Amino acid sequence: MLLTALLLSGFVSATIISAAFILLFPNFNNTPAGGLLVQGICSLVTFGLSALVYFWVFDRDFRFALSLPKDKRLFVWAAVLPICLIPLIDYLNILNGQIHFRGEEIWRQMQETSSLTVERLFSLGGVWGFVAVTFVMAVIPAVVEEFFFRGALQRLLKTWLKSTFWAIVISSAIFSFIHFEIFSFVPRFVMSCIMGALFALTGSIWSGILYHFVNNFVSCLFYFLYNSNYIAQAESEVYSQEVWLIALSIAILVLFILRAYIINRKSVNCD
Repeated sequence: MLLTALLLSGFVSATIISAAFILLFPNFNNTPAGGLLVQGICSLVTFGLSALVYFWVFDRDFRFALSLPKDKRLFVWAAVLPICLIPLIDYLNILNGQIHFRGEEIWRQMQETSSLTVERLFSLGGVWGFVAVTFVMAVIPAVVEEFFFRGALQRLLKTWLKSTFWAIVISSAIFSFIHFEIFSFVPRFVMSCIMGALFALTGSIWSGILYHFVNNFVSCLFYFLYNSNYIAQAESEVYSQEVWLIALSIAILVLFILRAYIINRKSVNCD
């Protein structure tokens, strides 16, 4: 309830700031640079400020933020998995998009509007445009969202529920839903569970941040290559739907799960 209140407060604050910015600078806001600025502010206020207030007032144990993973190989996993799992995540995204339910038109329209907004942000050209887009769409979300959902929410749920598994599942479900894209809920949930597992295994927030950053960076790179006319489509689904690629992606995920299980068993035995 506490984190929900902080998140809602952050969301309302971000909305007010965005509305004020639009009223004061309507012409600039209609440009990709203005949209990027508003997006960055919204992310920082909604998740970053909410997490900061929570840590400052209620939980000043920052060891998870200061420590690096003892097993550096998990850092390698965090960097490689987002790329290796692209075929699987894209396939799950396609399956998720085929779900039908009453009132789905509203959610589909919301997701389409969100996609068009993101495409407009990615239209900022040039190398420096790519750097700006990467910072706003990959660096900022990776840091502030991981500190909120893993550093604050997952740790709180683990303390409350006495279960790492359910802490990961519930925080990942909230993480996926809060993006308000029902037809991308499943793939985002799977990615969030992986980031939660990395955090639980390493005790360091930076493994999840690395995974989150690489995942978002790949999307930025696809859009940059598309806008620069190097590739024909910006969506990675176009390039990753070979059956063997999906099978390889699943195999790599299974290897990671086995690796996580072995690490967890060793940790339990040591305790």
